[in-house]
Amino acid sequence: MNPMQRHSAGAIVVHNGPFSNLEVPVSESPLSAEARDLWVRPLYFGLHKEEAFQHLAERRSEITDELIADLLAQFDWRPRIVAGYLVAVTQQHSFTEQIGRLLLRSDVCYAGRGYCVALASLNTDEASNYLERYLGYYLTRPELYFDQGEALAALLYLDEQNKTERAAAHGAAWGNFTADKPHWNLQSCVKHFAETMSIIRFLQRK
Repeated sequence: MNPMQRHSAGAIVVHNGPFSNLEVPVSESPLSAEARDLWVRPLYFGLHKEEAFQHLAERRSEITDELIADLLAQFDWRPRIVAGYLVAVTQQHSFTEQIGRLLLRSDVCYAGRGYCVALASLNTDEASNYLERYLGYYLTRPELYFDQGEALAALLYLDEQNKTERAAAHGAAWGNFTADKPHWNLQSCVKHFAETMSIIRFLQRK
């Protein structure tokens, strides 16, 4: 990919961290026009819009492992964030490691939101561990404006579901990370995340 293509795909910030060598599938073939029109374009802006919610509700039965794998393998934030939503809705635990590794790598912007939703929906120790590993490193990198808010909101959501206190260990680091970020509001992140999870839970019952 040339620099313009990488920027469009969401690879805006180039960074080398301890997770850069984690292996994840990356497709050498572009996503089909059918998959892009049927799944990515209607959903990548999020599930809060009525048309996106209705679209996913109507198409839920058509979600396959092959579709999710194809979306995750695209080096582009749009199909990857949609894949996160689809994993969350279908509860496909087989994608936990791939989703977790993609979150840790953080190769493209925005997609981390979908990964966090997926991990919170799967609600396993493995999923929580990926969120904690992410926070343990990326909250020490104040220059990286990534998905720290969504990851902490996801862990707080899981604490509420499981009656645990895993997020508390990251409170001080969050304070340090946001010290020079007055517009980063954890309550707002938690509220938005809870709204998304409410939609996911409804769709799981469809």
